[in-house]
Amino acid sequence: MLAIETATDACSVAVSIDGVISDIHEVIPRQHSQRLLGMLEELVPGGDLRGAGIELIAYGEGPGSFTGLRVAASAAQGLAFAAELPAVGVSTLACQAMTATREGLVDQDAVVLSLIDARINQAYFALYADDAGLPSCLFGPGVCVPERLPAADLRAAAAGAPVVAVGSGAVFAHQFPVGFDVACSDTLTNILPHARDLLPLAQAALEHGQVQTPEQIAPTYVQDRISWKKLSEQGKRA
Repeated sequence: MLAIETATDACSVAVSIDGVISDIHEVIPRQHSQRLLGMLEELVPGGDLRGAGIELIAYGEGPGSFTGLRVAASAAQGLAFAAELPAVGVSTLACQAMTATREGLVDQDAVVLSLIDARINQAYFALYADDAGLPSCLFGPGVCVPERLPAADLRAAAAGAPVVAVGSGAVFAHQFPVGFDVACSDTLTNILPHARDLLPLAQAALEHGQVQTPEQIAPTYVQDRISWKKLSEQGKRA
């Protein structure tokens, strides 16, 4: 399996062949498109995915950076078409929760509130509980300003378990609704999703038949609309 995750400041690629995982993970904001192909070449020299034993392409489908999501989706789509391989899209929020758990930063009895800074004074979020070693979504995904986080729904979904906030969006924890207590730290806010953590999630999706053809590969933005406009949409400047 080949996994690609570029939805955040991290550009991350992993390959699993016969149970052996090789990966490259670099925090390089706005440089994903320049570095991604080089990473792929390092992990699969010559780019012959089928020849290397790759049978499936997994990609972080989002939510996250609009540009980053398109980088991963377009790379996955191009590779899937070229190698005639199926693909699996995996939630970036779930991948991030998996990363936090794998790195031992979340107690087993806690639930993970995975958050990504949406860059427009909002945060993407979803709540996960551990299910046989994999994050199972309890609530979300969604996007909102921190003050309007659906605290009552999240508390109900957590069912009394302690909540740990992870990811770049966790920097907004002090703005969450009053009474919604989450554990957070600088270490937790600095967590970024690793492509190697897409692998078990993609395997689970594969076992449930959630496979895409190259034509079906697409980002999941979550945003219904955005509050900013491109320069071409802003009209002429004086």
